[in-house]
Order: sequence, then structure tokens, then C-alpha cells
Amino acid sequence: MNLAPLLTLFLLSLCCPVAQGVNLYPSCQGGELQGSADAGGETTIFALSQKTRALKLTCLAYEVSSLMGGMKKGAKDPCGVAHQTEYLHRLVIRAATEDKASGKVNLTDFDVKDLAGGSLGDVVIRLPGPSRLSLVFMNNAVNRRCSLRIRAIMSYTEKTEPTQQESLPVAVSVVPRTVYVKRSATTSVFLRYPQGTDMRAAQSDVVKLVDLSKECATGGAGGHIMRLPPSLPPMPHLGDPATLGLRDYYFDTPETYRVCYYGNGTQTGAELAVIRVFDGNPAYYQVVSGQDEEGRVFVGAKTTVKFHGYDLDTRPGGDRAKFVSDSEECATAKAAGGVSEATNLGPGDSYGPGTTYTLWTWVLREAGAFKVCYKRRNGVWTEVPSITDVGPDAAAAPTPGATDPKRVPRPTDPCDESGMSHGK
Repeated sequence: MNLAPLLTLFLLSLCCPVAQGVNLYPSCQGGELQGSADAGGETTIFALSQKTRALKLTCLAYEVSSLMGGMKKGAKDPCGVAHQTEYLHRLVIRAATEDKASGKVNLTDFDVKDLAGGSLGDVVIRLPGPSRLSLVFMNNAVNRRCSLRIRAIMSYTEKTEPTQQESLPVAVSVVPRTVYVKRSATTSVFLRYPQGTDMRAAQSDVVKLVDLSKECATGGAGGHIMRLPPSLPPMPHLGDPATLGLRDYYFDTPETYRVCYYGNGTQTGAELAVIRVFDGNPAYYQVVSGQDEEGRVFVGAKTTVKFHGYDLDTRPGGDRAKFVSDSEECATAKAAGGVSEATNLGPGDSYGPGTTYTLWTWVLREAGAFKVCYKRRNGVWTEVPSITDVGPDAAAAPTPGATDPKRVPRPTDPCDESGMSHGK
């Protein structure tokens, strides 16, 4: 049969700017890093050539895969975790700092794996003295037969600001990793404090969200103060809880914020990170197979879409996906494109916080312009934007005088005040 082109905007030009980093998100500039580790082991995939006092990790994208998984069709993956799409691993920036008094080299690990969600970025790591920094990948699998591989791209800058002399925490995790609005619970930001910090006194410090167009050093009068929760939940994958702090916030608008830290009694803040809040869950999708070299999808070609989100569900009766005509609404329109409504998203039988993506494979039978729609378990049909619609340009600071912002579909959150569960 003759293959007619699929005339859509949302499925075109999805290739990343770095050829080696295709299918990695966010789109980082730089060469691809690779490494592998057996269960319980670790590997250094990058090391800075010189010592530094402070580092801003502007972008990190990576993919972890099993070296054994998929080698034999139907064989059990020794790295697989029941009902989850993620493998057990840890990714850290390791700082080796010499204590001048004793000559001992102290190692500190700062978790950075959550940067891959596209919400956490520009993480600043400040150190007490010149330190050697490296990016270390750890395989935390229990099964000794498990071997994991990582491919990653990292962008960074070395910082020399005056505040690097201070003992400031580092943002090491955000839950959910892909932050979205109108959740039935708050978003948590975990902070790693320097060794020796008086954690009780640190509770009096202020962590504030400031608009991206403002600076932490001058934004003390505005912004939104993050809440100090009454207790710290167990987070064993983040290491030592003694120097781990927590702040949370309820996001109700899709914005991009600077996370600013103000010591007790100070008005001058220091930037810890930047948080991007997406419109819905899933936050975005990307085409991972079935495109041609120009990023086009054709009628009759088997294609797979990957939805990125949090707490997704591929069990029977779980999440669904469909195409609808571009002129119709996801909530009411029937499935279009000659593709039936998908009720069998992959990987099968996955659910919970550890399920951060789902896969939808389809073959278009009709050409046209379509919307991609998604329905979470017990939720409502919502439109999901493409990876290009939520790219770096969409997260940039607003241009002065701009009146016509780029249109990005805004899904409706399937959670409501009734406390709807996710079918667990």
C-alpha cells in the first residue's frame, strides 16, 4: 500500500538537538555518557578535570536499561521491579573534599536522578572547599544477576558567586519527579544540608518560590513560602536522613519558579534550583519509534508513543489513550485515525509512584490532524502536549511585552477534592 503522510503538528520534528541523545528528555547539550554496573555496584561516568567550589547542574537527561532484559522473548528480567517501570538505581554528584586539618578526604553524595523529570533543574551544589566532582551511577538491585546500563547527557556551569562560601543545602529530590498542578497533595522538595548543620535551627530558615523573572538575591519581599512539614517521611534511597530536610507546596498554576533559600533573619536569598510546573499528568509525550529521519509518522507504520508522568497505571481497567480529531475535545470525541481506544498500555501490570511512564503502540489507518488524549484510572479524558510543546523555550522567562504566548494544551487533573485514589 502507498503510505500517506500523517499531517499533524504534534508528531513532527521530535529529534533532540544532540544526535547521540535521541529520545532523552530534557534536551541537554553535550556528549553522551555511558556506563554499567552490576547489582550493588557503581561506576563513575563523568569527572570534572579540576577542583571547584560550586557547580550549577543546568540539565541532566538519562536512560537506565537492563543488560539482560529483552535478550530472550518472554524471559524474566532480573532487574525488573514488580509493578514498576523504573529500575532500582541511584545517580549522584559525588564531592571529594579534603579536610585541611586532618588531611582526610570526605565524600558527599548529592542525588540528582530527579532532574530527568523535566521539572527540577539548575541545581546548585555549594561546597566548603575546593572539591573533585564526579557523576556516579549506582545499581541498587537485589538480584545478583542484574546488570544495569546508563546513557546520559549532562550540562553544567561552575559558579563563583559570593554565596558559595555559605553552608547552604542542595535540592536533591522532588516528589513527584514531574511536578504538575491541581494535585490532591503537596509537592515535596528534599534538601541535603552540609555535614555539621544544626538541623533544628535550620527549620527556622525560609525556603521560598520566586517567579523566574526575578532573582533570589532581590526577591525577598515577594514569592511563596514553602511549608515546613511536621515530620520527614522515610527516604532510604536518598541516603543519610540526619542531614535531610523537607519543604512542600501546593502548586495550582503552571509556572516556573526559582527555589530560594533565606537563612534565619536574612533578606538576601541564594538560589538552590529551578522548578518547572507542568499543566497535567501525564505532563507530555514523545514518539520513541516509528518516525522517519525527519520526525514524521506515516499511515500504516507501527509507532510507539511514550507518556511521561507520575503514578500511572497499566493494569486492566487502568489508564487509556486515544486520538481525536484536532477540532474536537478529548472529553467527548470518539477515537479517530482508525486507531481504537487503547486499554492495554504497557508495560503491563505497572502502577504506583514507581510507574513514571506508559507506552502506547498503534498503527494509523487514516491521515489527518489529531490530538493525543489520555485518561487515568477513574479520571477524565485530557489532552496531552508533545515533548516539543514543553521544551526549553516554553519554560524560559517571559519576554517583556509578549502578548501571544505559545499555546500548550492544559489537561484537567483527574484527582479532585473527594480524595480519589489511583486504584491501588
